[in-house]
Amino acid sequence: RRYTNASVDPYSPTLVPAGMGAHFRIPLLRVNPVDIPTLTAGTMLYLADVAQGIPCWQADLSKPVTFIIGNEAHGASVSMRNYSQQNILIPMPGGMESLNAAMSANILLYETARQRNS
Repeated sequence: RRYTNASVDPYSPTLVPAGMGAHFRIPLLRVNPVDIPTLTAGTMLYLADVAQGIPCWQADLSKPVTFIIGNEAHGASVSMRNYSQQNILIPMPGGMESLNAAMSANILLYETARQRNS
């Protein structure tokens, strides 16, 4: 798993207990955003967006993918948005505005696993 300097510190005292040990089982790598095209070569690079894109269950997530997940308040930065090949969204019935970033990531990862195990 890779993250940039603009991300929250994954080893902050708040996040380590919330991760329940996953921090020590999944390799984490801090990267420079300019390296993203090289690091994600061979994957479909999706930007999770609340307003536009293809619904996550219509995207082909059976092949290697990378997701850009922005923060809840402002979404992904302009520079991160420029790396995206396609916007993907989680349809939100009932007029809900958005989901928390971790919840969005969980839903997209679940849908990826569902497609790969079908």
